[in-house]
Amino acid sequence: MTTRPLPSIPAGTADFGAIRRRNQVYVDKTAYIEKMLATPLDYAFLARPRRFGKSLLASTLHHLFARTDDSLFRGLSIEATGFLARVPRRPVLPLDMSKMAANPRIIENQLHWRVDMAAQFLGLERPRPDLPPGNALEDAIQQLRVRANGQSVAVLIDEYDAPLTKLLGRPDIEDEAKEVALSALRDFYGVLKDHPAIGFVFMTGISRVEGAHLFSSLNNMTDISQDMEYGSVCGFTEREIDQVLPMHIEQAAQNCGVAPENIRADMRAHYNGYRFMPDSEPVYNPVSYLHALQELQNPANLTVLQARGYPRPWISTGIPYFLFRYMQVQGFDARDIRADAVSSVWRRFNLRHPGLMPLLFQTGFLTFLRDEAGKVKLGYPNREVESAFTEGLFLSFLGKTFDDTEDVRYQLHDIETALTQGDLNGACAAFNDLLDGVPFALLRTERHYQGLFHMACLMCRSLLRVESEAPTRRGVADTIVETQTAIYVFELKRDASAQAAKQQILTRAYGNKYKGRGKSVYGIGLNFEDAKAKKAGDEWDSTGQYWQMEDFSILPRSNTKSVRFSNNVDDAISDQNI
Repeated sequence: MTTRPLPSIPAGTADFGAIRRRNQVYVDKTAYIEKMLATPLDYAFLARPRRFGKSLLASTLHHLFARTDDSLFRGLSIEATGFLARVPRRPVLPLDMSKMAANPRIIENQLHWRVDMAAQFLGLERPRPDLPPGNALEDAIQQLRVRANGQSVAVLIDEYDAPLTKLLGRPDIEDEAKEVALSALRDFYGVLKDHPAIGFVFMTGISRVEGAHLFSSLNNMTDISQDMEYGSVCGFTEREIDQVLPMHIEQAAQNCGVAPENIRADMRAHYNGYRFMPDSEPVYNPVSYLHALQELQNPANLTVLQARGYPRPWISTGIPYFLFRYMQVQGFDARDIRADAVSSVWRRFNLRHPGLMPLLFQTGFLTFLRDEAGKVKLGYPNREVESAFTEGLFLSFLGKTFDDTEDVRYQLHDIETALTQGDLNGACAAFNDLLDGVPFALLRTERHYQGLFHMACLMCRSLLRVESEAPTRRGVADTIVETQTAIYVFELKRDASAQAAKQQILTRAYGNKYKGRGKSVYGIGLNFEDAKAKKAGDEWDSTGQYWQMEDFSILPRSNTKSVRFSNNVDDAISDQNI
């Protein structure tokens, strides 16, 4: 008896027609489309993070209106309810803005080019090169209506805000130049408002932009982004995975030699957890989930997966690099994330004064969670996002990209090994090496040093716990690092002294809360000397760190040590009893 091959998993395509013709895995979202059209919503807007299924949804709408092949919808919800037959055929004008560059000087050319490409694809007369982009858009819409004997047009605009979000983190672009871009987009999108030839408009993006007056010219647009009825319009629910992918999960479990529930639990921890309203059903990132499941279908990939862990496709396909650049400019670090900033995420995106918490929520780095008391808070949705955020922000502070990840990990490995072995001299030397690669302009304050240290520790995967600004009864400890055998309480200073840092740990008894846990507890004072402190003549001091360690509890008092060392580990003075 031969077993029927499993439907293949679509890799990197957001074309509904191609997926259905190939009989590939498709999670049915047509019930949401039916709800949208039956309401009816003539102008609809949906904000979701990048690589979350918005393009596939737009493609499904395209095929639904074009109706070149009704068999594509066979077996789907919209056919089963009979609604498919009631959807009027419309000419469709699709526009993808996702790859537009953050260059205000050529934005009109980019808009015109997109209309020109759509016209060629649809067999329309191409717009004149000297025609403003809004007029070119108007002309394409009118041509489609005439060709369809007066039938109104469906306009589908994917990632409409891409050219705006890319302007973030670009201090080199003046506000006047940004206004040029905003003005061009206002004129372009303004063509769509109450247009007599348009019957339906669907726009997607990361955020609904305010302050640019784009939506003031489209005030008939219905935003379904925070509507509970559309909470799962993009992304996979647990129920949908159980319906569509159980055999793929079985195959993955067989390849890995584990129970299917183990695969489910791991995938849940890595890719689930997104909520776009506080009480909506959590959903998986669809691109990440399918990519990981595809990797698990091949037993040959098991060795690589065991060595590297679960894949993180969002890093290479959906990471909003503009956000890391902007956070770098603003001096933001991971400790600035506030779990209690729930109300701020509802604020719409303002290009001139964007709030970081709304941006982190809208780009998918934060989501709604509930604490033990049931109170709504903000937090990372899953492991993939947490690691991607930490890594992306850390690399941006080093002036590097994800292409440099492996090189940076070699340096981090030295820090990680030293901390797990209790070798503070080695940890200091490795961290000094890492600091050498950080642009001086990014280390302006004590807080910047603290943030970089925090992120470096977070990147060390074998550390059991890294917590910064840890509250105690007498104050807040800068950073807590826990290994298999020890707990380190760090207090960090800049241009002060390690002795002052150590004394603060002792005076405020930061280590007391960790007594009785069966591990050695150490307090470590760390001082960062200004890397650009000028000496006599034209020489500059190199960055120097002076650490002092104080044993708080587990070891006998006779084992208490102070360790002082500089940028050169060979200069270390150790084993001096105090």
